[in-house]
Amino acid sequence: MTDVNQSTNQTAPETETDQQGNETTTKDKKKSSYIPYDVRIAIIRQGLTNAEKPGIFHDAIADYGYNDTGIAKGRELFDQTETARSDQLKAIAAKEQKYREATQLREEIHNRYMHYVVIGREEFKDNKHILALLGIKGSRKKRMDAWREQVNQLYANTGEPGVLEGFANHNITPEELNAEKQKLTDWDNLMADAKEARSVAEDATESKNKVYKKLLGWWNNFAKMVDMAVEENPQLKEQISVVTPTTQ
Repeated sequence: MTDVNQSTNQTAPETETDQQGNETTTKDKKKSSYIPYDVRIAIIRQGLTNAEKPGIFHDAIADYGYNDTGIAKGRELFDQTETARSDQLKAIAAKEQKYREATQLREEIHNRYMHYVVIGREEFKDNKHILALLGIKGSRKKRMDAWREQVNQLYANTGEPGVLEGFANHNITPEELNAEKQKLTDWDNLMADAKEARSVAEDATESKNKVYKKLLGWWNNFAKMVDMAVEENPQLKEQISVVTPTTQ
């Protein structure tokens, strides 16, 4: 059981979650022996399945407190973990979808906005007041909040004298400008939805991590008990690779 314990019999470390929802730690990242969630859960699933089967192993571990009731507790934690994991992955997928939608809409808004900037600079090149009013001189902002403010400045001032007339010379109607302004509001709403979805995903990850930690605690104790059972009954050794499979 030495190799098994090295791979599974660890106390649950504080974790962070990558974009796929897998827990990683700084220590894990530095060690080539890091075991991903899916691999660990497969090991525990196999261990539980074999512990539940009638036979010599099932009978032996009952003497160490892992009778049907004790094993059922592990199965309960396992099922709760899998459910929480499923909820976590759904929440992460929903979050990522919202951010993709917001990113796509932002690109559409920016492309059309830049079209108006180019036309406006040419049309109002002799009117510094309108150029400043629309904020179309100088470089374009890249930081998200500054970008939004800059884009909104153009649309918020299209009603000023001379602006609509100048854009009309290029077949740009007030309705078209208003539609693009509405897209900026739509983007605001998408970003709000994305932030809320991120919060839901973070909560789902926290919930999964909590129950997963409990499952690992149960499994660690179970693996230690198997070590003791084997020490008392060497004939169980031949079943160890089945009951608590290694990752090799």
